[in-house]
Amino acid sequence: QSLKDKNACLKYKMAHLLRELYGQKRERFENQDNGL
Repeated sequence: QSLKDKNACLKYKMAHLLRELYGQKRERFENQDNGL
């Protein structure tokens, strides 16, 4: 595996984690709005 491939893999994993975190936060906000 070349260094380029490793960097691309890391970027992909980071983007996936950020997307999951953002989705969880958005769900929590929506639930709070529904609670009000």
